[in-house]
Amino acid sequence: MEEPIISRTGEWDCPRCGAKAQGYRCGQCRFRIYAGFWIRLFSQLIDMAIIYSFSLFFGRLEFLSYHWFLATNLISFIFFRFYFVYLVGKFGQTPGKMLLKARVIRIDGTPLRWSNAWVRNSVETSIVVLLNAAFVMAFSHFSPNEFNALDIAGKKNLLNEFMPGFVGTMLMVNKVFGWSESLVVLTNRKKRALHDFLAGTVVIHDPRLPYWPRSSPKRKP
Repeated sequence: MEEPIISRTGEWDCPRCGAKAQGYRCGQCRFRIYAGFWIRLFSQLIDMAIIYSFSLFFGRLEFLSYHWFLATNLISFIFFRFYFVYLVGKFGQTPGKMLLKARVIRIDGTPLRWSNAWVRNSVETSIVVLLNAAFVMAFSHFSPNEFNALDIAGKKNLLNEFMPGFVGTMLMVNKVFGWSESLVVLTNRKKRALHDFLAGTVVIHDPRLPYWPRSSPKRKP
């Protein structure tokens, strides 16, 4: 069982100089244990670049046909949950955090549980589930042959014509939530985002972390 990185009293071993530290910074070398805004930003940009590449790939396939659209949306849903839930739950890191030597832990200093990883991504997952439900509702208004007979622009127009009205609200909620995340990170000393408060997590910076962890941290039984 892995020992808490940060004790309940706020004590931690500085990964830079090895001194016993307490609070937000090491009193000896001034190292900050909680990942700051820039570390979180650049790790997110790396993740966004990876996600964008896969989104482009799925986007090229989804309008090939009715069944391609359904298949690529299902595969992309699974892939993104793997990326943001499985990797975080298993390693406490996405590839962006691995490269920036950041790791998500529980607020009590212990490794994540799977429940933390799911709750941490619960808002995005809920929005995506609702958007996929909207696609299913839109598809119920026409047949596969009607969809397949159109070019890409026509297929997009057909979907927009029958898309439920709540889709615009969901997209706005997603945008507001995304901006709120950045704002909240700037307003607290532990640099926790909204999803950290929801899941009871915090992101730490540890230069000793490998770029790709070989095994997951051991959890309490």
